[in-house]
Amino acid sequence: MVVEPLPCIAYYTDRDLLEAKLNKDFPYYEPLLEAVDRYFNYFRQVSTGMLNVFSLKNLRQFMDDGNLVFPEEIYHRLTPSERLMILQQVRDDLFFERRRLFAVDDQKLFLNQAVEFIYESCDCLRLVLHYRIAGRIVYKTIELREALVIAAFKEFFFSLPDSDYVLPTETTLAQLDALLAEYAPAADPNLTKPLVIVAQTGV
Repeated sequence: MVVEPLPCIAYYTDRDLLEAKLNKDFPYYEPLLEAVDRYFNYFRQVSTGMLNVFSLKNLRQFMDDGNLVFPEEIYHRLTPSERLMILQQVRDDLFFERRRLFAVDDQKLFLNQAVEFIYESCDCLRLVLHYRIAGRIVYKTIELREALVIAAFKEFFFSLPDSDYVLPTETTLAQLDALLAEYAPAADPNLTKPLVIVAQTGV
């Protein structure tokens, strides 16, 4: 399972998008392209039933700027149409239950853009940090291997879908539809109309 700022953009990044977004002037472009493409292909194969928890607040920020928090020397930010395409795929995967996606309630659980938690096995929990200092991107990966610490994180993470820390699926879908409507061109015929209506409580 993965707890991260965005709903696993790697899941939607194919070879064509990689070639378009990686900076071809980067000295190690070719080996980087091959390595990332190979890893993303592997990731898509093994992540079918993966639990993915993300933040709608950070997804909105991504829709604003197309920033994936990578060094700017390596990649070009996603264009508005590319961001919209990914947002549509996230929304459809959630609606058709193709992925186990849950959005945190940003009022109850704070998840910023600098941290990811990746649980792969009972032997290892990875804490990935990516943040800016003086205009430079800093990446750190910390592997936690203490059994009790891993077990505590696992218990918390896997309890999230049934907790008040994540939004109901209907609410998440409604907010994704609202984002699509906000960022899509007004006359876009491909925009999916909202398929989920959240009942108004009058509160």
